[in-house]
Amino acid sequence: MASSSSRALLRRESSADASHAQHLAGLRSAGSSVSDAQAQTHLEGDGMLRSDSAASAESSAAGAAAPSQPSASSALDPSASATDEPLDLYSPPVLNYEFRRRMPSLAKHLAIIALVNSIPPTLAYYVSTHLSDDTPAQTYTWITLCIGLTELLSFPHRIYVLCRRNYERSARPLTCAHKRWYQHVWAVFAHFDTFQWLLLFGILEGVVLLTVASSINGEQGDYNLMILSLPIIFATIGGLFFVTIVLTYFHVPAPRWPLLSSLQPGEAFRPAVYLIVEDVTAVDGGGGLPFRQAIARRYEASQPFRRLCTEQTAIFTAWGLLFPLWIGILIASSSNRDISYGVSVGIALLWSALIALASYLSLRRGLRREKEHFARLKAHAAGQGHA
Repeated sequence: MASSSSRALLRRESSADASHAQHLAGLRSAGSSVSDAQAQTHLEGDGMLRSDSAASAESSAAGAAAPSQPSASSALDPSASATDEPLDLYSPPVLNYEFRRRMPSLAKHLAIIALVNSIPPTLAYYVSTHLSDDTPAQTYTWITLCIGLTELLSFPHRIYVLCRRNYERSARPLTCAHKRWYQHVWAVFAHFDTFQWLLLFGILEGVVLLTVASSINGEQGDYNLMILSLPIIFATIGGLFFVTIVLTYFHVPAPRWPLLSSLQPGEAFRPAVYLIVEDVTAVDGGGGLPFRQAIARRYEASQPFRRLCTEQTAIFTAWGLLFPLWIGILIASSSNRDISYGVSVGIALLWSALIALASYLSLRRGLRREKEHFARLKAHAAGQGHA
């Protein structure tokens, strides 16, 4: 009985594959925007799903047409691949993360980061300048100690989380067991994601710029370099974001080192915002490996989502590259350092708020465009079925 039921199940699966392939071919011949990659991903997802023969037999017997939802056990299994769950061809894959519920806490967290990186350095500048006998170089040293405090504290914590199981970049984490000390260090670096490398680079660049600003010209230091330190860091980040747009457009393969988030060596580049959202949500937001797999499915299956990631990257590219321009204009137009420093902090907060608003509006428009895209696919398929 078991062998006969297995043979019947295989016949039903083969029939389903044939009818599904005919359906996709009909959509392509009718001018649908369904891509070969999306269709292949969908068929692969169906093939991976057939590992559970009992569930497939029940679905075939019931004749259910609705796409199955991932179970809680499979969503939390770090050994599952990005195609272990079926993809509905006519709706974007879910991200398995409650962004709407977590949005207030995310906004609060970003506000705290902005305030911590603006208020303490501002207080240090005015207190050291007007309420003490510190030289300008000593004032810049206090500012250096205040800037980037949250980043310095979060850096070791993110290393700890990245090295924990189910938060790493891939389903096959590198272990530090039975290794020499230098192999331990290399294993830790191998766990770094894109955001961790970006955080390390920003910290090192900020330390160098602010140290030079407080060291040159004797006790006077270099005020212009000090006030331009953060804008220069943001401009560097903006430039890197722009580079990822170019690399994504030309389908440049990802390098073998450093490893970029969940991208495998040789896989096509993806925009920086995609990589940052994946890393921050997976590690800092607690999404873990299941979110990394879910957002990869979304990117591969949804052309509007890929477009949205590129648009968001372009917005933050403008944020980073134009920020030094505003501060440079301020320095050139004001000779009063007390006024220019305070105004520079205000410009940083206002410019970041405007970019955040532009990003939010672009996000809403992009998600609406994605919903309409899949609705058109579904309507077109329904029309083909009636015909």
